[in-house]
Amino acid sequence: MSNVAVLVISCDRYSDVWPAFFELFFKYWPDCPYRVFLGSNFKTIADTRVQSLIVGEDRSWAESARKMLSRIDSDYILLMLDDFLLRERVDNSKIQSCLNALQELRGSYLRLRPAPLPDKRVHGYPLVGELTPGAPYRTSLQAAIWRRSELVRLLRDGESPWDMEFSGSRRSDDTPGFYGVWAPALHYRHCIERGLWLRYAVRICRRERIPIDLTLRPVMSLGDTFKRWCMLHVVTAPLKLVSLRTRLRLTQRIRALLQQASS
Repeated sequence: MSNVAVLVISCDRYSDVWPAFFELFFKYWPDCPYRVFLGSNFKTIADTRVQSLIVGEDRSWAESARKMLSRIDSDYILLMLDDFLLRERVDNSKIQSCLNALQELRGSYLRLRPAPLPDKRVHGYPLVGELTPGAPYRTSLQAAIWRRSELVRLLRDGESPWDMEFSGSRRSDDTPGFYGVWAPALHYRHCIERGLWLRYAVRICRRERIPIDLTLRPVMSLGDTFKRWCMLHVVTAPLKLVSLRTRLRLTQRIRALLQQASS
């Protein structure tokens, strides 16, 4: 499995999250057949199952990611972010089927979670669908298998993860071979937002008996949690009546107007 590696992109500011991430990673993926790397600035993790990649000062997310990737000699990278908590046992055969499909299709990217869903079916490959050029979040940073060379090509120094998802998606439009699954191949929950623990993530850690220090990273308040819920389920509900592509265009237009107003 030397041609595949797991890379968890992080930074020193999130080192308090590492114990929870890796406790659940190895609980639900104890037989992971790939080398596992953790990228950070200067801190390392005391776990012999994980190889630390130290990249120095945090200039931008993309520049740090590029440095991490330069230290890995695998052709394919299973990319994860540091706030994805695994919630179910990982099926190695399903991950291998995804990898096989990506290689046989000579693809560059295969998202392992249907967020969003692919655009069209691929004959002979029932697990995966194509992300056509122009598709929203074509380079989403949900867990995915990347051809390392293509990921490096799409990175731009100075960009944030959100820039990679928006601008990187459009940079990818000139390249075929972007795919996604119709059903999750990895089951996980996003646990940090705006630098705060989401309340359900704290409940997960408590059920799993994983200690977390809320003095290092507070939990989101009930008020902000309610506002987040309203934004996800009430304010944006009318947008669900239009296509995802239209929603993305509206979102980008709103962001541009807000940037103009603040300049």
